[in-house]
Amino acid sequence: MSYRIIEADIKVNIVLRMIKGESTLKLAKEYNIPPKTMYTWNKKAVDVLYKIFEHNPPGPKRKLLKNLLNCVELSQNIPEETRECPNCNSTKVIKNGSYKLNSGVVKQRLRCKICLFQAVVEKKTT
Repeated sequence: MSYRIIEADIKVNIVLRMIKGESTLKLAKEYNIPPKTMYTWNKKAVDVLYKIFEHNPPGPKRKLLKNLLNCVELSQNIPEETRECPNCNSTKVIKNGSYKLNSGVVKQRLRCKICLFQAVVEKKTT
């Protein structure tokens, strides 16, 4: 059984017509697409619209803030390129931004690519 690729603009057109109230069965016959597929597209589109328009206050999300507050200071004497994640011992630790404290100390955020563990260390100034 071969599957037909349906272009995105056609899918958007179908979903918009469904939202306007046109019969799904009529659209299914017109485009020769199963109604179940069209219902799936409609559900995905409506779910995304709800996410777009729900109230999200600006700033960092609570989950990210919680992770940053619970982060662990990594050892400073380990060179940057051989730094290991204290959670999974992976060496795939990347820089994830930096910030300056009121005291003038610069902190570097690090994130493990494997387990997504986040840590903060003092940034080396050169």
